Amino acid sequence: MDMDGEREVRLANEFMVDGQSYILAGPELSDLNTYMVELGRSHNPELLPGYTINDQGP
Repeated sequence: MDMDGEREVRLANEFMVDGQSYILAGPELSDLNTYMVELGRSHNPELLPGYTINDQGP
């Protein structure tokens, strides 16, 4: 997760910790995406306008 000021947040499914690369994958990824969107919208209901939970794909 990366923040650019107060307006832009970028999330990726790949990240690095202490020089070790990790890739988020599997059925938990969809649950995590849903949780993150719902959490964000609980603080800012206008977050990601036009995005619905069903848009996540398979």
